Amino acid sequence: MCLAELKLLYLVSIYCLPDKSSLLLSVSFCKARVVKVPVGPLVHVEGQAVSIRCDVSDYEGPRDQDFEWSLVLAGDKLLSLVSTFDSNFVDPSMRDRVNSGDINYNKLGDAAIELKFKKVRATDSGMYRCSTPSTDSVISGNYHADVELKVIGDSLKVAPAIPKSAVSEGESVELQCSATRGFTEHTFLSVTWSIRKGSSPVEEILTFGPDDKIKVGRSYTRRYTDGGFQLDLRGGGFYGLVLKRAKPSDQGEYVCTAQEWVRQGEEGRNWRKILEKSEEMGKVVVTPTGESHLILSLVHYHVSLLIVTTIMGLDSQNIGTLMTSLPLQFKVTLTASLNPQSTSEPTELRCEVVNLLHLQDCRLGVTWSYSTNTPGDASQKKLTIASLNEQGALTADSQYQQRLDSGDIAVTRRESNIFILRMLQTRDADMGSYSCAVTAWKPTQQSGWEKAKEVQSAPVTVQWTPKIPVLQVVAHHVREASTGGSTFEMSCRVTGQNQKNPGYSVLIRFEEILGGKSRKVLSLSQDSVLQLEEWSEPSRIDSVVLEKTGQLEYRFRLYGAQVTDRGFYYCDVTAWTRDQSQDWIKAVSAESNKIEIAFVHTGPVFNISIHSEANNVLPGDTVQMKCIISILEASPNTGDITFDVRWFQNTDWAVDNGVQPLISMDRWGVVKKTGSNDTSLERTDRHTFVLSLHKIQDRDVGEYYCTATPWLLSPATGAWNKEKDLTSTSSFLSVKMELWESLKMPVGYGLAAAVIAGLLSVLLGLAVAHCCFSKNPMHTPRPRNKLMDLEMD
Repeated sequence: MCLAELKLLYLVSIYCLPDKSSLLLSVSFCKARVVKVPVGPLVHVEGQAVSIRCDVSDYEGPRDQDFEWSLVLAGDKLLSLVSTFDSNFVDPSMRDRVNSGDINYNKLGDAAIELKFKKVRATDSGMYRCSTPSTDSVISGNYHADVELKVIGDSLKVAPAIPKSAVSEGESVELQCSATRGFTEHTFLSVTWSIRKGSSPVEEILTFGPDDKIKVGRSYTRRYTDGGFQLDLRGGGFYGLVLKRAKPSDQGEYVCTAQEWVRQGEEGRNWRKILEKSEEMGKVVVTPTGESHLILSLVHYHVSLLIVTTIMGLDSQNIGTLMTSLPLQFKVTLTASLNPQSTSEPTELRCEVVNLLHLQDCRLGVTWSYSTNTPGDASQKKLTIASLNEQGALTADSQYQQRLDSGDIAVTRRESNIFILRMLQTRDADMGSYSCAVTAWKPTQQSGWEKAKEVQSAPVTVQWTPKIPVLQVVAHHVREASTGGSTFEMSCRVTGQNQKNPGYSVLIRFEEILGGKSRKVLSLSQDSVLQLEEWSEPSRIDSVVLEKTGQLEYRFRLYGAQVTDRGFYYCDVTAWTRDQSQDWIKAVSAESNKIEIAFVHTGPVFNISIHSEANNVLPGDTVQMKCIISILEASPNTGDITFDVRWFQNTDWAVDNGVQPLISMDRWGVVKKTGSNDTSLERTDRHTFVLSLHKIQDRDVGEYYCTATPWLLSPATGAWNKEKDLTSTSSFLSVKMELWESLKMPVGYGLAAAVIAGLLSVLLGLAVAHCCFSKNPMHTPRPRNKLMDLEMD
C-alpha cells in the first residue's frame, strides 16, 4: 500500500540515501486507487426495485474499468453474482436469478456500475462487495468496497377512524389515525394529514416526522398559529388531528398518509422514502349557523338605544349627538379554554369583552400579563407578555419575544371582542397567574388615538404538579474478554418515565480503577451521530463500536482487548426532549453499573532503567544517556517486541512542567523532536535507546527520564498488542563552572587592557613634554661650561 511504501522510503532515506530528493520524487508519484460505494446500511422494502452504485477513481491503465459484484458470507467467503468481463463468474446457486434478469448490472460509464435487483427479497439482506481487477503498475489504494443491504418486510399499517363526521359550525372535530409498523433499525416514520375538497387536488394540512418535526401546509399556517387545529400524539402509533371551532371551509374528504424513511448520504443529512400507505377518512360535513355573538351584541345595542330615545322623547332629535354623549361600557372575562395537566401540554386563555355598550368609533386592544403564583405575596411583580394596540400591531416583552417569533406563544384576536393567548408547549416556568386588560381607544381631532377606558380581568391560575423525569440505565455482559486480543461486548438497557418523545445520547466511559478518573471512549448522539471522544490511537480507531440494537437498547463492542484496556466500562445516558423550535433540550442523565475487563496478563514483564555517563559536565560538552529496557519474565510463545520511546526534560522552568517529550522514537524507528535543544536519539541495540545532548548550555540543566511503550506481536493472530507504559527513574544533569576556568578569561583580558593603557600613557607624556619645551621662547639653554659670566658696573 502507499502508506507502507512511504514508511519504507523514509527509513531507507534516513539510513541509506545521502540525497533526500529521491524520496520526494517517489512521494510525488504515489497514487492510490479508490473504490467507493454508498454509505450503508441501505434499507429497502421487500418487493421493491433496488440499485447499488459503485465508482472507481485514481487508477492507472485503460479508461474503461471492469467490475465484479459478490455477496460476502460468513468467514469472509464470497458468493459470486455478476461480472463485466467473465460470463462464468456467477455462482451456480444464483444463475437462475441472473439469467432471468432478477439480478443484473448496468454499466453507467467507464468507471461506474450499478447492481440491480428487479424485486428484492428478504433473503437478499447482507454485505455486498464491489471489486475492480488491478490495472495499476503498483498495487496501491483499495480494490474493493463493501456496503450493507437491509431488506425489511412491509409491516406499515394505517387504520383511520372518525368519531363524528357531521358537526355544526363552531364545534370541534377529532380525526383519528393509527399508523403502526414493525420496529426496524435505521428507519423512521412520518404521518401526513391532507384534505380533498370536491374536484380540487389534495391539499396538505400538516406532516409530523420523520425527524419529529411538524410541517404545516402553506394555506394552514395562520390557522395553526391561531390554535385552530392541533396534532394529538398519545403514543402507541396514534396520530390524531383535532379541528377547533370547525368552519364551513373545513368540509371535505380527509386522508391520512403514513410514510417510512431512511437517512442517506455520508452524514445522513438527506431523507429517502421507502414506503407509503394512505387511507381515506371519509367526508366531514360542517353545518353553518346563522347567528354569532357579535350580531346578538349589536341587536342588544340597538334595542337599548331605542328604549333610551323613547323614554326621553327624542323618533325627531339627532341620534348621533345622543350616541356621542352616552358613556362607553363593557366588562372583561378571562377563562382557560385549555388548562394543562402536565408539562409541554398546550394552554389557551380566552379574554372576552361582554356587555359592550356605546363602542361607536372606538377600537379595542388587549394587554396580557403574568405573575408568579405565590399566595399571600403582596410584592408580586407583574410581567407584560404582549399587547395588541388599536391598529392590531403586536408588541412583546423582551423575555417573550423569542417564543412569540418561534410560534410557541401566539396572541390573536378571534373576533372583534375575543382575544386569545395560546402557549403550544407550556413550561414549568409558565405556572402562575394570568390576566388581560382590554383598552378602548377613541379617535382624536388630530387623527390620532387616545385611551378612553381600560378594564382589567380577574386573574386565572395555570397550575399543575410537575412530573420529575426519571431515567435508569442497566449494563449487562454480552461477551467477556477472557484473554488478550479477544472481544469484549456489553449492552445498556434504558428505561424512562415522565418524558415526552425523548431522544437518548449514550457516552461510553472508562475507569482504570474503580472510582478513579474517567475517560470518554466514544458516543452516540440523540441524532444517531457516532463520534470518537478520547479514543485517539490511530492503529485502533476501528476497535470500538457503539450501536443502537433496539428501541431502548445500546451495545458497545471492543475488538482485540489489550492490557491497557483492562478496567471498568459503563454507559452515561442523557434523555433529551424537543422544544417548539425543535431544538434538543436536556432533561435528565443517568449512569449504568460498571462492567470490568479483568483478564490475566500472561505476557512478559518489563523493566526500564536510565544510565548516564556524566552528570556534571562543562559547557559545550556532549552528554549521552541510555534508556535500557529489560525483559524479566518471557514466555516461550512471546513473539516480536518493539518499543515507543520518549525522553523528557523536567526542569523548574519548563513550560509544561516536562509533559511534552524532548525527543521520541516510535516503534517504526521514526524520530520526532519537540524541543529547541540540540539533541539526537538512536537505538544502539534491541533494547537500548541513547539520548545525546550536544553543546551543553545552561538551559540543559535539569532532570531527565525516559518512558517506553512495549508492543507485542501475537504469533496466533499476527496483530500487535499494546502493553502498559514504563517510566524510568530520573537522572539530574548539572553544568560545572571551575574557579580558574571561570576567571582566566576575565583576568587575562584585564591585564592586557592595563598594559596597553600604561604604554599609551607613557608615550603620550613623552610626546607632550617634548612638544612643550622645544617651542617655549623664554627658555635659554644653559652653557655647557660650569662657569658663569659676571657683569660689573
